[in-house]
Amino acid sequence: NPVLSSLNGLDNLSHVDGDIDIRGNDVLPNLAGLGNLNFVGGDITILYNAGLTSLIGLTVPTSFDGYLYIAYNNMLDSLAGLENITVFEGMIGISSNNSLNSLSGLDNLISINGFLWLEGNALADLSALGNLTSIGGNFSMEYVPLLSDFSGLDDLSYIGANLSVSSTNMI
Repeated sequence: NPVLSSLNGLDNLSHVDGDIDIRGNDVLPNLAGLGNLNFVGGDITILYNAGLTSLIGLTVPTSFDGYLYIAYNNMLDSLAGLENITVFEGMIGISSNNSLNSLSGLDNLISINGFLWLEGNALADLSALGNLTSIGGNFSMEYVPLLSDFSGLDDLSYIGANLSVSSTNMI
C-alpha cells in the first residue's frame, strides 16, 4: 500500500489466531497500533516496507512459537519494539535489512527453541544477544560483512543443530 502511514485503529487488538503479515507499505514508519497483542497463533512477517524505521508499537508476546521473519525493510535500523521476548519457541529470520546495524530490541532474549538466521544485514556486533544462552535449531550467519567476531554471544552455550557462518569478514 503506497499510502498507508499508520496502523492506528488496531489499538485494541489483543488476539490474532493466525498470521500477521505486514508487507509492501512504502510510507509506514513504525508499527504503532499493535501494542496490545498478547497472543499470535501463527507467524509474524514484516517484509518490503520501504519507510519502516522501527518496530516500535509492535508487542510480541513474551513467549512466541511462530516464525518471526523481518526482511527487505531498507530503512529499519533496530529491532526496538521486541523487548518483551524472552523465550522464542519458533524461528527468527532477519534478512536484507540494509540499515539494520543492531539487534537492539532482542536484549532480553534468553532462548530460541527453533533456529536463528541472520543474513545480509549491516550488523557490526551482536551485543544485543548478550543474554542468549541456547538455540535449539540451526544458527546461520550469512553475508554480514561488517561483523568481525561473535562478541556478545558470550553466554551462548548450546546450539541444537548446525552452526553455519559464510561470506562474512570473520572467515
